Amino acid sequence: MTKKRDGDYVVGYGRPPNNTKFKKGQSGNPKGRPKTPKTVGAILRKVLGKKVRIQGANGLSRVSALEGVILNLAQDALRKDPKAIMNLIKLAQRIEEQQSDGDAPSEDLTPEDLEIIAAFQKRPGTNLKKSKKPKGSR
Repeated sequence: MTKKRDGDYVVGYGRPPNNTKFKKGQSGNPKGRPKTPKTVGAILRKVLGKKVRIQGANGLSRVSALEGVILNLAQDALRKDPKAIMNLIKLAQRIEEQQSDGDAPSEDLTPEDLEIIAAFQKRPGTNLKKSKKPKGSR
């Protein structure tokens, strides 16, 4: 293998010629990796998580945008707006359903996770179900 000389610099394996190297302070990928587009859910979470100022009974207060929207919906319902009343009732029912489903296994669990949980429940001395009070206690 012949080695070329580039001034006092020996060109060879792992030692490229000086004219093909990156210049100091310059990246090999100046534009960088393209950003992934944001999902609607991510944008919505960001917007609803921002703090906004609202005028309340105690003056100005800062709450999340989501809390402000729900407060506004509740106020409209209290003013006897039929659409607001229906929307608030539907929202309350949906939240109630989600909370009651909290006892059931999550949909995010994989079949492997469910197998692990089932195996754990079969082990002696493990009781994940709600326990009843012992007969002697009140």
